[in-house]
Amino acid sequence: MSDKWEVVGKNRKDKNNVKKLSKSEKKKIIDNAPKVEDLLPLAQVKTLYSALDINKDDENKPAEKSIKTKENEAKKAQAKQPEKKKAKEPVKEQPKSLKSAVNALTLQSVSLVIETGKVRFKEAPLVWLKSLASFLNLKLPVEQKEVTFTSKSFETPLGLLNLEIRNLIKKELKDVPEPIIQTLYDYCLTSMANDMTKGGTICGYKMLLQLIAIHYPSVTIESLEKSIALRNSYQNRQAIGSSILWAVGQGGYKDLSIGLQVWQEVMFPLCELRNYSRYVLDYLKCLLARHTTSKALNCDQFFSIVDAIHSTDLKLPNPIAVELKSYTKQLREIASNQCDNLHNYFEMLLERMPEASSQLRDELVRFAVTCLLNSPRSLTIWKQLYKDNLQQSAWILKSLNSDWSSIKEKVPEIAKTLSGFKNINDNMKKSNQKAAGLQDCTMLCEVLVNKKMATNKKSKSGFSFFKLFFYLILGLCGFLGYHVYTYGSLRASPTGKLLKGTGVVEGAEATWKKISIYSDPMVSWTRKNGPVYYEKISNTTSPYIKKGKEYALVGYKNVAQAMSHIYSFIIEKLPFIGKWVDTYAPSKATLMQGLDLLSQYSKIFLQFCLKYGIAFVNIVVQLFGSYYEWLLKNVFVGEFSSEKLQKYAVEGLNATYKFASQTYLWVQDKFITLYT
Repeated sequence: MSDKWEVVGKNRKDKNNVKKLSKSEKKKIIDNAPKVEDLLPLAQVKTLYSALDINKDDENKPAEKSIKTKENEAKKAQAKQPEKKKAKEPVKEQPKSLKSAVNALTLQSVSLVIETGKVRFKEAPLVWLKSLASFLNLKLPVEQKEVTFTSKSFETPLGLLNLEIRNLIKKELKDVPEPIIQTLYDYCLTSMANDMTKGGTICGYKMLLQLIAIHYPSVTIESLEKSIALRNSYQNRQAIGSSILWAVGQGGYKDLSIGLQVWQEVMFPLCELRNYSRYVLDYLKCLLARHTTSKALNCDQFFSIVDAIHSTDLKLPNPIAVELKSYTKQLREIASNQCDNLHNYFEMLLERMPEASSQLRDELVRFAVTCLLNSPRSLTIWKQLYKDNLQQSAWILKSLNSDWSSIKEKVPEIAKTLSGFKNINDNMKKSNQKAAGLQDCTMLCEVLVNKKMATNKKSKSGFSFFKLFFYLILGLCGFLGYHVYTYGSLRASPTGKLLKGTGVVEGAEATWKKISIYSDPMVSWTRKNGPVYYEKISNTTSPYIKKGKEYALVGYKNVAQAMSHIYSFIIEKLPFIGKWVDTYAPSKATLMQGLDLLSQYSKIFLQFCLKYGIAFVNIVVQLFGSYYEWLLKNVFVGEFSSEKLQKYAVEGLNATYKFASQTYLWVQDKFITLYT
């Protein structure tokens, strides 16, 4: 290599000598050259092509804009012409109430929606059931201010629906598998909450939820976890949260056990929240009032709810807490309907009494007494557990003692048990055993045993003067009848002779003679003149009586004909009347609510009357006092003074007494003269 620089390149002459390529040669080179898709990734290729398309669009935009402006001008010209000819279409008025909206719903429209859905989605019943829910929402576009319908019947809004439509939907649900019904229930519950957030109508969802819950109450229990999750999501929005509580609680109106489970797990946790406490209590009140004779409340559920109600962890306002605890009595009464299972309660009642509050203890003691009075097996358990539960037994004995007058007829077995307890108490005292409640049990057992003995003596020595008098009269009549039958007459019988010897017969005969003096002329006059006057009266009144009979017969026929028409009309309209009554008649729960309101207002009215009545009486007393003083000063003076009036009154009483004495003596003299 040389150390000098060398020029690498070509001279201009060389450049000028390069030949130019023809079009065919260029095309061959382009075809043989590598393509962009082979060299670059797909994303970069798309970016390149999109950039090219944008450039092309920019070039074509002016032409497209001119075409579009011409088309828009033509459309505007066409649109202006029919606007002049078109008349304003009448806007349909929205129903003002849910009742009017439901009345506008027809059986044909609902049936058409169901049949169309069944044809289109034969293998997917959930799809057409959802479309039915949407249809009901569309046809019932009414916003409800009262989302829980507290002031109305518990059957609202389903009770407003036509009975035929209700039966149609019920029939279609029977043909659907229960898992699909469960899915439909969950869908309606979730959709109701979601649509309420958007301001949509949800009456259709509520109707289907209520219908499903009433006829398939177990559905509400199956989806309890979902309901709790949904409640937690919307509990800060009162309207949505209350609607969820209302929906999950509908099954309880059919089944008490399900209703109490829903109340305890879904509703009761919200009891401490001010926005929900009133509805939670109202639901429990309505539920218990509706199932007073139910036997669905089991032992575990009873104690679980009672423990929750009386829990010390609850932080409730005093009126709410008092009302909530008052429902323990109704729970106890419902639980006592299961007479065959009361012995299962008794042992658990004894275990819970020592730790219970005073109010709860009173209810538990009353329940224990109910178990003892209605379940012989409870008595057996009490005998076995008495020695180990003296304090609890003392509370029970105290309740028996206070209610003895009302239960003494029901305690023959308890009386025997008390005698056994008395022996146990004596043996424990002899062995110097000291246990809580032993002294109270000893005293109460003695008191109750003495009461039972006194009751037995009274029942054995019971005497009725009325019965004695009745049997005496009955025996006397039988005795006299037998003597008359045997001797032919009362005078010939020994009884008649005895009465004659005592002067009773002569006195009776003298009385009869005096009566005959006045009665014989009346009888003879009646025999003589009676037929004459009867003939005159009959001749005078017989035409009128005859006409009266004819008019009465015509009237009877007219009334009978009218009654037959009325009867046929009633028979014809009776099914419609029955449907109307089923739809609009208030339920038992509504009546109970009305009675509660009436009692509340009655108490308020009574307090008002007492408050202002006492004030009114005081004013009247003051007025009469002042008026009395004025009379004493201005009227009762002189001859009308109180001393003079008192003197006149005493003289009048003396004169009256004297006159009455003279009258009595005169009557006595006449009576003696009459019988001598």
